[in-house]
Amino acid sequence: MALQEHGIIINENEENIPVASQSESGLTVVFGTAPIHLIENPESAVNVPILCNDITEAKKKLGYSEKFELYTTCQSMKMNFLEEGVGPLVFVNVLDPVRHSKDFESKVLKVEKNQSVLTGMDGVLLDSLKIQMDGEDLKKDVDYILSRDDESVLITLIGEKADGTEKQISVSGKQLDPSKVTDLDVIGGYDEDTGKETGIQLVRQIYPVFGIQSGILIAPGFSHHKTVGHVLEAKCEGINGCFRAECILDIDTEHCQKAGDVAEEKANMGYSDKHAYLVWPMAKRDGLLIYGSAVAAATTMANDMANGNIPNVSPSNKEVKIDAAVLADGTEVRIDFEQTQAVNGAGVATFINADGWRLWGNYSAAYPEKNALNVKFWCIRRFFTWHGNNFIRNHLIKIDGVANRRLIDSICDEENLKSNGYVSSGVCAAVSIDFTEEDNTNETIAAGKYIFRQKIGVYGPAQTIINNLEYDLDSVRNSLIA
Repeated sequence: MALQEHGIIINENEENIPVASQSESGLTVVFGTAPIHLIENPESAVNVPILCNDITEAKKKLGYSEKFELYTTCQSMKMNFLEEGVGPLVFVNVLDPVRHSKDFESKVLKVEKNQSVLTGMDGVLLDSLKIQMDGEDLKKDVDYILSRDDESVLITLIGEKADGTEKQISVSGKQLDPSKVTDLDVIGGYDEDTGKETGIQLVRQIYPVFGIQSGILIAPGFSHHKTVGHVLEAKCEGINGCFRAECILDIDTEHCQKAGDVAEEKANMGYSDKHAYLVWPMAKRDGLLIYGSAVAAATTMANDMANGNIPNVSPSNKEVKIDAAVLADGTEVRIDFEQTQAVNGAGVATFINADGWRLWGNYSAAYPEKNALNVKFWCIRRFFTWHGNNFIRNHLIKIDGVANRRLIDSICDEENLKSNGYVSSGVCAAVSIDFTEEDNTNETIAAGKYIFRQKIGVYGPAQTIINNLEYDLDSVRNSLIA
């Protein structure tokens, strides 16, 4: 039985263009691990989309730690909230205290003035703690209470046990073990028995839950693994059956340590999707190593907001809040303009220190294999995605309405009014929409399909500016003679 099409469908023509001689728009969804041991109910923050508008909200809902190698989502918390000051972000934490934890050996602690401190341990789960004194199991909220100061756990004796004398207690329990998180945890899946989705599959829930479209998908700390990267690429199409998004992926800096090797590493990863923006290498900020995808996503979102939340301006050559470009081991990478040619020419962006650190690169992962402007230039690609998503949201209410001329005209009029704004503000050279006899045949109308054709002349980036210099000998001679 043939599937019946019902709704709004966006199609694009990828016309090949010859190579010339040379934040709602960017709502970022971050997949990875979070320090959920720092929040009240860690289990509540596992495999659910969590919307955070600022660092305070992020700390409350997910926790914040600067152990970025363990808690990867915190890289975006820092870059977006603390450095760029932009939001919101949606986080999906896959670190599960049930599946990704381990027992720790019993610790003997001294109690002074009714208090003891458990220190030097990361990821301690408060609800798992078992405390004994003189072989007796103590009862929480009867014999003791717990509080946390960053990674330290403060144990305070209360009731009959709080007699003020020095004594010893033994503490055992569980702590999070982020090393147990695998690529498959990040990729996630769908459980047919429970109907529960996990990992990247949860991108489907973001619009129904929050009423916000996903703009950029990232998984810093995991997207340099091609299994994760390819799933992110695939998820950029057909979100909720109709929406699109973009993704920012990392090139592995352990395997690829030189600019000249980027093209080969990209080929090995198999990244070539028009929705993907690739970044090499990593970055350092305040002594912390951060994946390039987290940096580029924050910069892109800040750039969108600086340009009226319209994603037509490339994030390339925009300032990034980093202190160095680095490899995974912290080795600094000093990239000059000559080396950027090799990286950018492979369809990969990088970082360059040119009057301050900047993101450098306009191409999507589809370049150089494809040269259609709405495919190779990532800013044009993003505008097409954003514009198509807005078309769906703006006109979805018209689906199943009376298909008369009034409905057709209303769509054309609304689109033309909006398009005039793009043209007058310098975003586009021209935008037009047509409803033609050629596209709308008896067969399509009989099937309940009404086809519009929209042309968008969005401006691309001024990627190369050439100034031809020549010596004016005549002017010198004339000045001497005069």
